[in-house]
Amino acid sequence: MESERQVETNPPAPRPPDLNPLTSVPSCILHPASCIFPKGMGPMRLPPKLIEIIAFRVVQRLVETGAIVCRDPNVMDQLEGAIERALTEEFKLEDRLDEEVRRILAQYADQIDRSQVEYHELFRKVKQRLAKEKGIVL
Repeated sequence: MESERQVETNPPAPRPPDLNPLTSVPSCILHPASCIFPKGMGPMRLPPKLIEIIAFRVVQRLVETGAIVCRDPNVMDQLEGAIERALTEEFKLEDRLDEEVRRILAQYADQIDRSQVEYHELFRKVKQRLAKEKGIVL
């Protein structure tokens, strides 16, 4: 007779009331080459509040599935913070790459305008090439 493995987990943490993505995260307009956010949101692809929600859900899922056992809420908060910082840094890295692509393409704006090449396709190709050269995983 096999005994079931007991995994000690905390009950799922309640979602903080101010982290409702439907009410607290402003909408954004997405363009193939860039993102435009409401004033003060900055050039990141996701608003900070949404990154916070994602980090919260990742930690919550890790606990629910038994991938981690955490009895100390401070440790869970630290883990959420570490995930938020990692996500934010990755998005900032991609934003810097996008800005470099824009600078490169701006140097060839006249040639691009005269050609039959779609800007967003050229942007994507240049971005992929730069990412590969710099060792950035997109």
